Amino acid sequence: MTGCIAQGLACAVLALSPPVPFTTVGANVRASSDDLLGGRGQQVEPYLAIDPLDPSRLVGAAQEDRVASGAARANGVYASADGGTTWTRGLVPGVSTASGGRFDRATDPVVAFGPDGTAFYVSLALDFSRSFPTASAILVNRSGDGGASWSAPVTAARGRRHRLLDEPWLAVDGGAASPRPGAVYLSWNDGDLESMAGESRVVVTRSDDGGLSWRTPVVASGGAHIVGGARVAVGPDGTVHLLYAMMPLERTGRIETSHDFIRVASSTDGGATWTRAVTVAQRRYPFVKGLRVGSGTAFAVDASTGALHAVWTDSRRGAGDVVTSHLDAGASRWSRPVRVGSAADVQFTPAVAAAGGSVHLLFYDRAARHRCSVMYAQSLDGGATFRPPLRVSSAPFDPLRAERDFRGRFLGDYIGIAATASFAQAIWVDDRSPTGNDVYTARISG
Repeated sequence: MTGCIAQGLACAVLALSPPVPFTTVGANVRASSDDLLGGRGQQVEPYLAIDPLDPSRLVGAAQEDRVASGAARANGVYASADGGTTWTRGLVPGVSTASGGRFDRATDPVVAFGPDGTAFYVSLALDFSRSFPTASAILVNRSGDGGASWSAPVTAARGRRHRLLDEPWLAVDGGAASPRPGAVYLSWNDGDLESMAGESRVVVTRSDDGGLSWRTPVVASGGAHIVGGARVAVGPDGTVHLLYAMMPLERTGRIETSHDFIRVASSTDGGATWTRAVTVAQRRYPFVKGLRVGSGTAFAVDASTGALHAVWTDSRRGAGDVVTSHLDAGASRWSRPVRVGSAADVQFTPAVAAAGGSVHLLFYDRAARHRCSVMYAQSLDGGATFRPPLRVSSAPFDPLRAERDFRGRFLGDYIGIAATASFAQAIWVDDRSPTGNDVYTARISG
């Protein structure tokens, strides 16, 4: 049996039992509250983490009161000490003016636990002039009590003139065989607004003192391209892996938007140097009519096996399908992509977790008349095949009631799923309530 948590956190493995099919979806529980900002606005872009020392302790995050021109008035945090049955809610402190900070808005909330039970919350903070961001910073808060209270934020990175930061991601090294247990890694997109096509790179930094200070960032995605959807994860041996999508540039310098490449780079020295990125797949970029769906990428490491799992959406065979590929520990090549979606439906915004040889996918599925459901699919053979999907949301909903964005209605660039050997916990947003998008969570188990 293994108690490993599927969030880049490894632990000692006594014996690996065969994966258990998860066939039961628990009740949908609302984690968010509209009262945090006076009953205003919608929640979008949720994420979730499980405490490796106590799997009944969960921390969730989402944007609070999404603004149509970008970002939100604040980032919210939700904590549960009983496995997701009940939740306490609040605003992560010191980020935006609505939560006692100095920046106009907050966005891109991501949470993770360290091996000692410390929780970390990363936010992208922005100042705006009219509808355009003028300043950016990546802020990190800490909690030592499972998300009940949070420290003031530490500034991990600050944007410069004509260089705005975007899409921060967070991972913690919990590997029993790692030379750097407890190291915290941050990745983000560093964009050059003065270049012809708005070129950008993914950079990674590391903290060795629990997020109190951060090393000089290192470019991990190679030369300047158009990159997005970066996700950082840490293997059980301490190897750091970075997945991102790279858009090619035409010879004219313009972006080729019809397709991009899913790429992975790795570092064996704590992010100081990086391998040349490997192309996992070429995909047709996913556009979903009426919606802004982001890059559609997700990434996970199975702490018990060391296998990497890359997930993305691809419109090559239709409007959009969830596709996965895996790289087993010691293997030299990624597997052939496995298509999880069906030709009759549109899948978008996937999330992935992996634990004990089992892979867990969560995604939105839009069928007829624009109605959406949240679906779950599980692999019991390390990602080679997937069981038929289960519906997680208790009823279909209309995503076109979500907050407007200049590229379409917006549910968030990602959702979340975390897993242990005995259950998976899903988090998403839907608009079943009259106030619009709210954050819901459900447990999936055997």
